[in-house]
Amino acid sequence: MCPACGSSIVVKMIGDFEILQCEHCSWKLESTVSHVPLVTGPEVLSAKLRWKDGRVSTKEAIAAKKHVPAFADIGISALLQQFGDSTEYDLGELYRPTALQLKEAAEKDGLVVVLRS
Repeated sequence: MCPACGSSIVVKMIGDFEILQCEHCSWKLESTVSHVPLVTGPEVLSAKLRWKDGRVSTKEAIAAKKHVPAFADIGISALLQQFGDSTEYDLGELYRPTALQLKEAAEKDGLVVVLRS
């Protein structure tokens, strides 16, 4: 729909060049379009939580509980016990978008999230 008059728009493609033009008022937008896939790499990534001081802190356990749905219903003391003396916790394989979202959100709360293909 044309932003100027609300009429229909015709789209013309010439290679990587795209032209959007209104049939009524001659409004026009020209742009280039890339046909490269947006997501590259593996569909799933291996995800781990790595503890900053080599052992999980209460702050890290609270952040893990907040960001990892599997930990939502586990109490902090039980979660600390589950993590034990390990230097990291394996979350398994996650779909790429989920893994990237987890990394971005969790790192804002001080967690270290390691992703590998």
